[in-house]
Amino acid sequence: MMKPLKRGKLRILMLNHHRRFKSIFRAQVIAEHLVKLGHSVTLVVISDNNRFVVRKDLCRGVEVIETPDLLWGRLRSGWDPYNTIVRTRLLSCLKEDFDLLHIFETRPATIIPALSYLKKKKLPLIIDWIDWWGGKGGLIEVNRPWWYKHTFGRVEEFFEENFRKFADGTTVISTALAERAKCLGVFDESIMLLRGGVDTDHFRPVPVEKARRMTGIDPGAKVLGFSSLDSHLDLELLLKAVSIVKGRVPGVKVLMTGAASSAVKKMVSSCGLSESVIFTGFLPFEELPLYLSACDIFLLPFPDMLYNAGRWPNKVTDYLSIGRPVVTNPTGELKEIFAGERFGLTCEYDASDFADKITALINDPDTAQRMGAQARKWAVENLQWEKRVLELEGFYSKVLMRKGFVPEPLEKKGALANTA
Repeated sequence: MMKPLKRGKLRILMLNHHRRFKSIFRAQVIAEHLVKLGHSVTLVVISDNNRFVVRKDLCRGVEVIETPDLLWGRLRSGWDPYNTIVRTRLLSCLKEDFDLLHIFETRPATIIPALSYLKKKKLPLIIDWIDWWGGKGGLIEVNRPWWYKHTFGRVEEFFEENFRKFADGTTVISTALAERAKCLGVFDESIMLLRGGVDTDHFRPVPVEKARRMTGIDPGAKVLGFSSLDSHLDLELLLKAVSIVKGRVPGVKVLMTGAASSAVKKMVSSCGLSESVIFTGFLPFEELPLYLSACDIFLLPFPDMLYNAGRWPNKVTDYLSIGRPVVTNPTGELKEIFAGERFGLTCEYDASDFADKITALINDPDTAQRMGAQARKWAVENLQWEKRVLELEGFYSKVLMRKGFVPEPLEKKGALANTA
């Protein structure tokens, strides 16, 4: 039995498998809100570019430690043995007496240092799960070359599934992953659904006219938005649908954010849309709301596939917060959100139906505006990271008490208060 906590303030150690610039979308923002609630958080991320030096800094109250990685690009995502060794040694040297360890995914650079650290420090372990990678229908099968599936893909699936049972608590981004965790032997009561959130103050809508003026986009065009970071999943159907819409609405444009690969640009060209797609490239987080505000309608192709049922498309929170209607497919977590079509229109995973729904919103601007206003209101009331992290704090408290801790509530509002 562990000794009860003598304070309400938790000292939390987080290990993330992402590079620092990607960490902001989940681990970093969760850490920042935990700090606002009065807790202390150390977050270990992979350096964007550094190959040899460990760097530390304080970012909005969170102590961020960047570990070096010898790989490049997307491979800098928790697979480098050198990074794993550096992190294992780093954790063994940390002097902080942590109360809780929360790791994001079970890649070698998170799970191996974590299990090594827990041999010396008997802390509760929380494991976060955000994507369905392995198995039939997972991202590996649909988004990796054939040779990868039968080689490194099997290693990736092993790390995805084999360590879940070591967790004292499991946070999942979708109900499908919660069910998968149960099938792997994770107890139901130790699982928390932690969907993505949004900072609605940051993703605040800018009037279309102003956004167009500031971004240099034609003020008279009908602009469809498709936001991505670097994956651009399920793009083929979207482009076919836009090709149809283009024949009905001359001058329609697609604003596509993120670092589009040469394959993506080739696909756009093959659909005859080179003059219709505005590639913004990778946008700084501060500029993303402005560019999204230049759009009239957002597009979110989301076919009924296992890898989609197992994930949460972060772009949907940005879309709803910006206050524009969305055309999407009612798959996985989106089926519940878009029930009743309050925030946009749902369609079959078919280019013609997708195009019909886009055209319907273009031709009915009053309905589009009403849906956008409802989307913004709902996002403010339901998707705030502040609300998500308050629920996570309560989950932490339950896990700690199951492990023998009895954390006392902070006097500060919200911190470990009203938790069972």
